[in-house]
Amino acid sequence: MSKPIICGMDAGLMTLKIVLLNKAEIIHTAVMPIETNTTAEIAEVALNESLAANGFTQDDLCGIFVTGVGASEIHFASRILPEASCLATGVNRLRPVFDGIILDVGAHKAIAVQCKKGIPYKVAYSDRCASGSGLYLEMVAQLLGMDITEIGALSLKSTETISLQSSCAIYAESEIISLMHNRKRPEDILKGVYKGLAARAFSLMIRAGYIQGKSQVAAIGGTAHNIGMLKALEERIGGEIWVPENPDNLGAIGAALMGTGE
Repeated sequence: MSKPIICGMDAGLMTLKIVLLNKAEIIHTAVMPIETNTTAEIAEVALNESLAANGFTQDDLCGIFVTGVGASEIHFASRILPEASCLATGVNRLRPVFDGIILDVGAHKAIAVQCKKGIPYKVAYSDRCASGSGLYLEMVAQLLGMDITEIGALSLKSTETISLQSSCAIYAESEIISLMHNRKRPEDILKGVYKGLAARAFSLMIRAGYIQGKSQVAAIGGTAHNIGMLKALEERIGGEIWVPENPDNLGAIGAALMGTGE
């Protein structure tokens, strides 16, 4: 009897996403923090726990298909797949008519993918500066003495326009500390932070082929969960952003589907 289960994984800097398919149907999704473990260790734990939760073992596996920045560390993978192709395939599974830009602002980098009908046509990555990544928001939250889950909603209460001039995370940190010393409110500082992030994300989207008023935009990963970032980006593009179902797992879903040959 053929082995029915295909596993897809998306290995990021902070988390590992895993998906199980049974005859091309999604039967399991999970997100696991990497923390102090290696990516390979977390991947093995995630695989065994996911299989067991659905009544399967590794004997039922047809293949393990991985993508993401940490993919090369998963030594037991059947194949490593391009991140852009996996994201495009994952989005296509949920919205086959999607024609536009997929934006993912991750922990250490941002990526924008122009795609249509599941095919990526152009990809743009952020530079190495942390000011365009989720780690930048972690730093901002720590400076303000807040949890990162709180800052997005707080930014929506802003009543004063503040523009942060620095695009470098190191200089931005000094600028934020100066604003705090000048008794600027956290919500106004955060609004300025998100405005700057949105401007950098918009520039990335332009490089990937975004056309104002024509291209659709899908936000996945950390971007999809941050209302402050979403609202700032919607203001920047002058339109709505689609947040797909399972926005964290689309890379892993795409990897698994590509493993089936879809």
